[in-house]
Amino acid sequence: MICRIQYLMEQNNITSSKLCSDLGLAKSSITDWKKGKAKPSVEALIKISRYFNVSLDWLITGKEYEKKISDEELEILEIYNRLDSEKKAEARGFIKGLLAAKTF
Repeated sequence: MICRIQYLMEQNNITSSKLCSDLGLAKSSITDWKKGKAKPSVEALIKISRYFNVSLDWLITGKEYEKKISDEELEILEIYNRLDSEKKAEARGFIKGLLAAKTF
């Protein structure tokens, strides 16, 4: 996990000091993590994932979570993507109406 944080910092030319300052972390945080004196808190990991726009899954495990989409969901997405912006808005409104009515 620490190696992925270091990788992100290197790729984005971000120093430990800047990252800690930007995220409101103690200046020694990253050094302590590297030395094994401490581990990042969940809150710190969330801040880092948002800062670098990466998933927590990737940050923690190095792997992305892959949600499987059903054939039915894929069909709905394909139909939706063929609609113009006005019809898309209409479709979203219809779906929101179904949810509000709790008819399912």
